[in-house]
Amino acid sequence: MVSKWVELQTVYHRDMKHHMFQFGLLRLNAKRNRAWNGVWVAVIWNIWYQRNGVVIKERKVDAKEMFNLAQLYAWS
Repeated sequence: MVSKWVELQTVYHRDMKHHMFQFGLLRLNAKRNRAWNGVWVAVIWNIWYQRNGVVIKERKVDAKEMFNLAQLYAWS
């Protein structure tokens, strides 16, 4: 959903180390790269936040809610 939102088509690695390294390799202009990095940080932070909700508060994950919150944080 995020890739579609930012109009970026790429293949993501399943291995976390490679996944995180990949974002320094995207061939975007400086403005789009800064924007994408901000979106990526918002998404990763939101995943961590939702994970804590599952572990600590026994909440269920809602992908649409996660996406909406990531958008909100990215715009903030």
